[in-house]
Amino acid sequence: MFAEYLSAEYPQLGTWVAALLTLFILSYAVRDNPLSRLAQHLLAGTVAGYAVVVALRQILGPQLFLPLVAGLGLWPAAPAATFTPIPFPLLPLPLALCLCLLVRPLPRLRWLSAFPLALLMGAGAMLAMMGAISGTLVPLSRSLIVSLAFHPAGATVAAWGQFLSAFLLTCGSLAALASFTFAGPSSKPLGRLWYRLVHTVSLVGRVFVLLALGGVFGAVVVSRLTILIARLSFLLNDWGALFR
Repeated sequence: MFAEYLSAEYPQLGTWVAALLTLFILSYAVRDNPLSRLAQHLLAGTVAGYAVVVALRQILGPQLFLPLVAGLGLWPAAPAATFTPIPFPLLPLPLALCLCLLVRPLPRLRWLSAFPLALLMGAGAMLAMMGAISGTLVPLSRSLIVSLAFHPAGATVAAWGQFLSAFLLTCGSLAALASFTFAGPSSKPLGRLWYRLVHTVSLVGRVFVLLALGGVFGAVVVSRLTILIARLSFLLNDWGALFR
């Protein structure tokens, strides 16, 4: 309500605040100063506050607090959870893990936070691995198999290009995974042969990793330049229109 009142009474306030914060951030290009740090702290605080509100309203509230309060009979008219709630007998477990995270600032009880942090890291690693397999390796292997289905005698240039692209991407992904293999040479002949093979493949994988990192870095630079152009356009058009 207060924000609506401000926007109605002072319609140019939002433009002025956005322009000043943009200038504060751009002043960092000259040198580090209190105004740029103020804008950075405001951005970090806003992002953190938004994340907390989203976590409370979409995760902790409907999946933990509402089912717990309704199960204990403290709020019979509690609204239905947005998501599928956890069974009531299992609710103390996530509540205890949340409390263990909250006691991390206390030196004597900091060891309790190791359990939820380990669970978060393990679940994150598992999700990342499953995403890499189901989102990268499986589609690439499927496209490679599909591209092999064409008849070589009647294959077009586009079909051969699709096959070579899928083949290089699949081999590059496997070689990149092999580059993260850490194993020493073995004393057995078969072990030495396997080590040399994995080592050779890992060298090729490092090249693909460097190419991928270069592509990511280029995409980050382009996105930052796009944001810079958008903010300069805002200063010249929207903010500049107030002085005309």
